[in-house]
Amino acid sequence: MPQFDLEHQTFQYWGDGETPLDFTTTDDTAKYVAEAVTDPDLANTALEVAGDVLTAKQLKARANASKF
Repeated sequence: MPQFDLEHQTFQYWGDGETPLDFTTTDDTAKYVAEAVTDPDLANTALEVAGDVLTAKQLKARANASKF
């Protein structure tokens, strides 16, 4: 998992920074699940929830763009 160190203004990750990672808030997950449980077509179905899928390098670029 990428790691921000705001005190020292560094960003670290393992590997080449190109592996896709899922980032999901609890609010996103709750909304998705609430909608899914009311859909009869999804009964007995495994669901995958991901708010955003970013590489470590993309996450760093977004953070830099927002002056994180």
